Amino acid sequence: MNALDIPEIRASVGLHLDNADLISCVRVCRAWQASFEPYIWSDLLISSEESSSHHRPYLKGLLRNAHLVTQLTLAGCSPLEYLVHRSAEPDEEQPPEPVPGSIQPRPPPLLPSPHSRAPQQRPYGFCNLFTLVVSNNRNDSPPHGYWEAIATILSQNPRLNQLKISSIHPPPPLLWRAICSLKPLQALYLYRLAIPPEHARLLWDACSNAIS
Repeated sequence: MNALDIPEIRASVGLHLDNADLISCVRVCRAWQASFEPYIWSDLLISSEESSSHHRPYLKGLLRNAHLVTQLTLAGCSPLEYLVHRSAEPDEEQPPEPVPGSIQPRPPPLLPSPHSRAPQQRPYGFCNLFTLVVSNNRNDSPPHGYWEAIATILSQNPRLNQLKISSIHPPPPLLWRAICSLKPLQALYLYRLAIPPEHARLLWDACSNAIS
């Protein structure tokens, strides 16, 4: 038996590999993919801009592996499609596969029927976060639903330890309420926040929910 056939040894090796080596390892076989893929997704950066040194993850990959992320950094006004995804209703029936030679049903109209239900916005499964960093120091205003999506991510992560928020755009009250609903944080970092006077009480309650 090869030493790398043992999952525990592969897990130890994965701690010392860079991202390029991890990607090569997950392509070997399914067993290696299960061992090394969590290291690829554990620390995820989603930026508002792509660069030569950073590329956004594929949305399908994010939908499948969001539960592996333990540290999530949202830099700039991260595109909303990386925080929530459009999905059909869970009870919506999918059309059956066409039978060769059978008469195909009429294609759906280009415009949706007034009785049809539009796909819902659903959050990705970020449910194992220990650290969340929200850094938005650009002049661009966050898109509609941005802070609501972050509040939903907070509600999905009761084990969150650290929360860092840096934004020149004041967060809405729902974000402070989401922070207050968490168990006491180990650390809460707030940078460059302009807090309206009417939100001061909510900010104080959120800060009181952090150990440091």
